[in-house]
Amino acid sequence: MVLIIHILWFLILLLNHLPENFIKDILEEMNIKSLTVGDDFRFGAQRVGDFNLLKEWGHKTNVIVSNTETVLYEEERVSSTRIRKALLESNFKLANILLGRPYIYSGKVVYGNQLGRTINIPTANLWIPKQKLSISGVYAVNCVFQGKKYKGISNMGVRPTVGGEQPVLEVHLFNFSGNLYNKYLSVE
Repeated sequence: MVLIIHILWFLILLLNHLPENFIKDILEEMNIKSLTVGDDFRFGAQRVGDFNLLKEWGHKTNVIVSNTETVLYEEERVSSTRIRKALLESNFKLANILLGRPYIYSGKVVYGNQLGRTINIPTANLWIPKQKLSISGVYAVNCVFQGKKYKGISNMGVRPTVGGEQPVLEVHLFNFSGNLYNKYLSVE
């Protein structure tokens, strides 16, 4: 209980710090050599601290302060929020453009219920480490396993009809036979 109170007190102080105090009390204590922030980064009480303030501080203290400049596509900012929105809307074409590459999920193949093999459609199950999924549904996919490409079909989500409670990416690879357990698979 005491630790929780200390953490809450620290967060209250952090949120109410003037930007200059945040730099002095937090950043300088960390003894950093370089700092990279987004060009729209804001910090301190009422978010009045900005990149320019950090840049001035860096110049005085020999800390390299750089920013990642905003990238626009179709006159809108490219951001993780925009990419997640495109994925949630199954707009993979836009998500791939914003990412600069295909959307790929990679992971280790884990044991599932092994129901697919009983109907001659074995699947590889990739564990998903979080509850909130970036996508959910059934998809045609391209997979890479040990440098070789396979086409397949996948389901990403919770499978309540087979007693599933945790999200899983389940993939059936066409024209593949072999053991994938504990191996890494990339799914596009």
